[in-house]
Amino acid sequence: MMNLDEDPRATTYLSDFCKEHYGIVGELTTVVNGLNWTLAVEARDGLKYFGRVYRVRGRSKADVLAEHSILGAIVETSFLRVIRPLRSRDGNTALELDFGTRGRRLFALYPCAPGRPMEYTTHDFRVAGRALAEVHQQSHLTSLSPDRQLYDANELTAALAQIAGHSADGREVSIELSACLDELRRAGADHVLLGRGLCHGDFRVSNIHIDQECAHIFDWDDCGVGPYWGDLAKMGTWLDILNPPGVLDIWKNFTGSYGLCSEDRAARLAIRWLVATGTVINAASVLTPEFNLSAETLQVLFARTIEATKRARDDTLRIG
Repeated sequence: MMNLDEDPRATTYLSDFCKEHYGIVGELTTVVNGLNWTLAVEARDGLKYFGRVYRVRGRSKADVLAEHSILGAIVETSFLRVIRPLRSRDGNTALELDFGTRGRRLFALYPCAPGRPMEYTTHDFRVAGRALAEVHQQSHLTSLSPDRQLYDANELTAALAQIAGHSADGREVSIELSACLDELRRAGADHVLLGRGLCHGDFRVSNIHIDQECAHIFDWDDCGVGPYWGDLAKMGTWLDILNPPGVLDIWKNFTGSYGLCSEDRAARLAIRWLVATGTVINAASVLTPEFNLSAETLQVLFARTIEATKRARDDTLRIG
């Protein structure tokens, strides 16, 4: 059976749906089709929107509405903006789609974020770090969060089990990853996570636009309660993997504007743990039928996951 994004009837249905419920007429094109199906909507009036068809499993309507409630409750500043869902003609932010035999999915429509895509520069990471700090300082958001714990022991255990159960190679990879994580535990890395509350959950370059000194943060689908440093570690994980020019200065600007000394021993130990666990959890998240990874891609994924986890264990992360 073809994916929804490959079925022209599904796209036509969504186009008609946007016209009926939002009064928006335009051309729809797929941006990403992973767990969620994300589409760009180029309206005839020149405005641009993004529609999200939520994943089949793991996002109840209560979860989606909690995400939207958080976005409405975030206090914006001159340094921080968030992209909130549009309300339909009947005032709702989460609507139900009916794809017939393909099932029902939730849908939300968002305006395009102002500014430009974030880049791997010291300026952009300084702006992003300051905005993230402003999010984490808003303690009232924690009570609004979906019932989802981030970076906890259960999530890590489940991720290792998913990798091990994927294939014979996965079993070997899981054993190696577990050994690395055990060494970090013996160093006490899992006991220095200071401060918990609402986390974005997927805080990375592709989910941020920059407008001079302001960061516009979007795609809060993975938000939940966890250690605040988990959001920093998510960014650090991608920096460590991609290793852009000037990575050390970029990381120092990011953590410095957040208010964290990247050379503090406790901070370094916590970031190492969170990068390691986040890398394992990220790897497990794409071992699903929706992604249908090729054997070659799996080999690269497993190798990259082992390498990053070993760097965290050995305190040789590229971010310092």
